[in-house]
Amino acid sequence: MRNRRFSLFLFHLLTSRSRDIRSRLTTGGALLLGGVVASAVFTVDITRTQAYQIFALLSALLVVSILFSVRFRDRFSLVRPLPRHATLGQPLEYSVTLINDSGRVQDNLSLRETLPESYPTPEEFLNTTEPGAKKRNWFDRHVAYHRYLWLTNRKQGFAGKSVPIPRMPVNGTCRVALSLTPTRRGRIELEGITLMRPDPLGLILAHQYHALPVSLLVLPKRYALPAGFQLPGTRQHQAGWVQSASSVGDSEEFVALREYREGDSLRRIYWPGLARHNKLLVREYQNEFFTRYGLILDTFVTPEQDLAAFEEAVSLAASFAVMVESGDALLDLLFVGDQAYHFTAGRSLAHLEQIMEILACVDINTRHPFEQLTQLVLSQPVMLSSCVVILLTWDAERSALVRRLDGMGLPLVVLVIGDSGGGTPLPAWTHPASRLWFVPVGQAEGILARLEL
Repeated sequence: MRNRRFSLFLFHLLTSRSRDIRSRLTTGGALLLGGVVASAVFTVDITRTQAYQIFALLSALLVVSILFSVRFRDRFSLVRPLPRHATLGQPLEYSVTLINDSGRVQDNLSLRETLPESYPTPEEFLNTTEPGAKKRNWFDRHVAYHRYLWLTNRKQGFAGKSVPIPRMPVNGTCRVALSLTPTRRGRIELEGITLMRPDPLGLILAHQYHALPVSLLVLPKRYALPAGFQLPGTRQHQAGWVQSASSVGDSEEFVALREYREGDSLRRIYWPGLARHNKLLVREYQNEFFTRYGLILDTFVTPEQDLAAFEEAVSLAASFAVMVESGDALLDLLFVGDQAYHFTAGRSLAHLEQIMEILACVDINTRHPFEQLTQLVLSQPVMLSSCVVILLTWDAERSALVRRLDGMGLPLVVLVIGDSGGGTPLPAWTHPASRLWFVPVGQAEGILARLEL
């Protein structure tokens, strides 16, 4: 434990220093620094070699470049509009408007998004397993440097590149196209923009930081379902469940007018009919029947699993959430985080964008037993047409949940992250349309493309 904490301190020290050096050096500067180090090795005994002359020359050039890059105080104004959302793994294209307020022509500039100073905590470093850790050799697993790099990149949240800026006249305006690629779901913080200008020798980059803090919500990756894909199941009557929605559940379709009867609700009285016919008339409605899908997401990561399996499960859930876009159906999303959650979307309720925002922030569950998800699912009224169940493994508890759902007569689409069931028997389906697929990590896109019911 103590050795791991000391390793974390060394990794943090080395990474932060090397990151600062890399951000300041041009390609030529990196080559010159390498020459300084190489020549220094041969200057231990100056009586036997003339390498110290090369060392002195290269060191002098490096010092001059550093002195020239200390000052970068020219004034600029920057504007960076951003969309609300990005998608995991997909480049986000946007632009930065730069105004030259320095009073002189500016040339040879570049800019980039400033990476946040985000490093893993001791608890994260000790308790998190990076994807593919089981395939590494004993030394890499013990030192855990790859884990540190993976956690650091994940916490930063995005990767980006520097972009050159065209020559700018006095008071000139320039629009620069930038791109960043999110490396994790959830909310990431963009701190600002760094302007860079090389010294006259082209070795060291002077930095000027502009704070432009903004939050960006990264939505989960989605896979395409087959064209025309439709879940099995028939329309169900939703009596008395979503009374507040104008076109959902108990808000029925208007059929006709009839005379008032004792006990009728005053809200259904057609008041213009009293003036026209001198008697009370009541609106008569017919209950609506429509399709309602359940989407159950397993958030209970086992100690043997890494986070790649959970991310695959969230991406699968996001892929099936597109059923909300059809306009005809409701979708119930159920999962357990710090507490049990049940969200309903579709028709007059939440839209796909809101469901995707919820899935962007879903995290693994470490506080509650799997039984809480079972209780949440079984406590819902039986109004579903069919149900998609996404599980992180296949064991006795998860098999029991699937069997109880199957016993309700629901057609089920069960997707289990992994290669096999690990010895737990597969269910004998009650509904003929029910199916179960095992989805190895990294192969979800291919399996969904071939999905047949």
